Amino acid sequence: KLEINEQELLKKYKYDWKLYRKFLKNNKIKYLYHFTDKSNLDSILKHGGLFSRKHCNENNIDVRKPGGDSLSYELDKRASLDDFVRLSFTPNHPMMYFAINEGRIDNPVILKLNIELIYWKDSKYSDSNATSKNSRIGENFDSLSIIDFDILKKTDYLNAPTDKKKYFQAEVLIKNHIPIQHIENIFEYTE
Repeated sequence: KLEINEQELLKKYKYDWKLYRKFLKNNKIKYLYHFTDKSNLDSILKHGGLFSRKHCNENNIDVRKPGGDSLSYELDKRASLDDFVRLSFTPNHPMMYFAINEGRIDNPVILKLNIELIYWKDSKYSDSNATSKNSRIGENFDSLSIIDFDILKKTDYLNAPTDKKKYFQAEVLIKNHIPIQHIENIFEYTE
């Protein structure tokens, strides 16, 4: 845990971050997750964390096996979301299964990240996949509070009602970079 005084937190966090913390605690959300291919871990370690796809492209950071496809990246660019790192509330993100089935990633690993990333000033929240036309994206508490945490906690994607499946793809979008010290654990995906 990072020991920082209140004044320092307010430079980095949203002014109402304690409201977020209470809300997440009430919803039993303790971590965020990011899936990637095991072959990308060396680059993550070498460069000191996770970076947006835009940052990687502009700085010649090799992402051997990106989880998202070219369409996702184009949709991100159109929505001005290409400079964000995407995180989920569940380690079993449906897009990971699509990336595996489409051969974009071969050896999936899941990074478990510190929940405090949600409090960062530039963080955004999407109630479903941020590239979806119907997703609701914002950077305030209301945008976080509309996420359907009940569906994320109570069921799995395959057994969820069809009209609720999209909510498994709720995301936290972190501007540009997540320093490595916010990665709390890395575990391999097993079927």
